[in-house]
Amino acid sequence: MMDIEMIDRLFESADEWNRYMNEKSHDTVNDFSFQILKEKQLENRVFRNFDFTGAQFEFVSFDGSRFEKCKFENASVLYVSFVGCEFFDCSFSNDKIEHTTFRNTKVLQCMFERIQMLETDVSSCELENCLVIDSYFKKTKVFKSAVYSTEVNRSIMRDININICTFQGVNIARYILHLSLIHISEPTRH
Repeated sequence: MMDIEMIDRLFESADEWNRYMNEKSHDTVNDFSFQILKEKQLENRVFRNFDFTGAQFEFVSFDGSRFEKCKFENASVLYVSFVGCEFFDCSFSNDKIEHTTFRNTKVLQCMFERIQMLETDVSSCELENCLVIDSYFKKTKVFKSAVYSTEVNRSIMRDININICTFQGVNIARYILHLSLIHISEPTRH
């Protein structure tokens, strides 16, 4: 059941939103299913235990936000900005991510299953301890990013441009790969 107060608070300042989120139990699942957000500036917010099933995000900026234990299922993400974000222990299933920007973003302990990522830019990002299954990536640019201890199974990567990236402890099984490799750096860890 959608919490009307939560929707009202979302559009207040980031400080007000984060204060509101801190007052809520960390175990409470926040239902944001089938909500539509268009042309919103929602920077520097914390989203903990959110269910974004069927949600639609278009021209939304989540820059500086943190997503913790969130569920994205059958969600549509179009022209969204995730700059300086963090995703921790989130699950993504049957989502379509298109014309979206991920920059200086960390994705930790997340699961991606049957997602489509199309014409998306990934730059200076880190993906660690993740699982990617039955997913499709097309015309995605990955630049100066690192992937650690991640498993990719039964996925298709078509017209992918990977430039100056690090891969360490990555297991890729049963995949179709059509990509342009410009430079992959030696494994280094900071």
